Amino acid sequence: MMKSVAVAVAMAVIAPGMGCGTGRGTLAGSAGAAGNGAPILGTGGAAPPLTGAAGITGMGCAGIPRRVSLLPPDIVIVLDASVSMNDAIDGSCTGGCVNSKWSAAARAIDVAVTPTTAKVNWGLTALPDFADACDAGRIAVPAGLFSAARINQEITRRTNGEILLNGGNSPLRAAVDVAAAHLSARAAGGHRIVLVITDGEPDCAPGVSDTFASDAAGTVRAVTGAASLGIATSVIGVATAGGPAEATLTAMARAGDATASTYVRAANRDQLTAAMTDLVTGAAGCTLAIPDPPTNDGTTSRWDINLVAADQTSRIPLDPSHTNGWDYTDDSRLGAQLYGPACDSLRAGNSVYVVFVCHEI
Repeated sequence: MMKSVAVAVAMAVIAPGMGCGTGRGTLAGSAGAAGNGAPILGTGGAAPPLTGAAGITGMGCAGIPRRVSLLPPDIVIVLDASVSMNDAIDGSCTGGCVNSKWSAAARAIDVAVTPTTAKVNWGLTALPDFADACDAGRIAVPAGLFSAARINQEITRRTNGEILLNGGNSPLRAAVDVAAAHLSARAAGGHRIVLVITDGEPDCAPGVSDTFASDAAGTVRAVTGAASLGIATSVIGVATAGGPAEATLTAMARAGDATASTYVRAANRDQLTAAMTDLVTGAAGCTLAIPDPPTNDGTTSRWDINLVAADQTSRIPLDPSHTNGWDYTDDSRLGAQLYGPACDSLRAGNSVYVVFVCHEI
């Protein structure tokens, strides 16, 4: 029979004679720089033991934490390249306009993907020179760190001044499928997000001769299918408020994120930039990589861990409501996401310990 061995606040309790092998606690603290560019949670040098009120020093292998990495999110941008993106974002003109929706989106993307402070694996679906106006393209820029230059080059290739070149239709269903397939092939654990930036209703419904026929239902199904793979979809509407696409974009947002009540409306470039910044803020900086369990005999696992605050006495609660605490990022149990004040505390540089609970068999 398996039973929990609880000592003090149930921290990394792996004592001699408990069948737990060479157990280790793990430490996450203020961000430092790793050799590969990924931030390290820890202060550098030898990691300090887990001491304090937990009182586990001197218990054999316990109290020797390992440093862990932040997991950057994977975000693939699906950018609408339909001809209507050349309309002015303020509605003042149609086609070939100064202050076009395309130029606003391009500039917002440039601002969002360029900073080095927020570690994000950015990617971009291809914006093909449409031989077929309903061609969804492919992944032009694979998700990865330091991809800003490639993303901007790809968008610049399709831009003349503030105008989109060779605009087509809005085959968002197929584009979401392309992005989701790319993200599903990447490592689990971190957030995987499809970011749709569009100015209206998806079209190019398959099997219909009218290429402008709505493909709303098919696009919502594609977003739902991505969610079933653990891939969220965020939707930003460019100058869409009160328009005919309201219901479709809202349905997409709800299918892509169970916590979303609607999609994000952006009426100008600043709002579009803020929406992307908010997405990054929510997805980056508070996801921890859960390392391999310290034993392989079933006495420890990623399924039974605790996160403990900097004072080593306060356990951060497991919180499926995502209000103030932590939760696994997906069923792989490779990542842990902090939410609310718990996330704010980590961003402020306070330590968080990731520790395994030991069980006696």
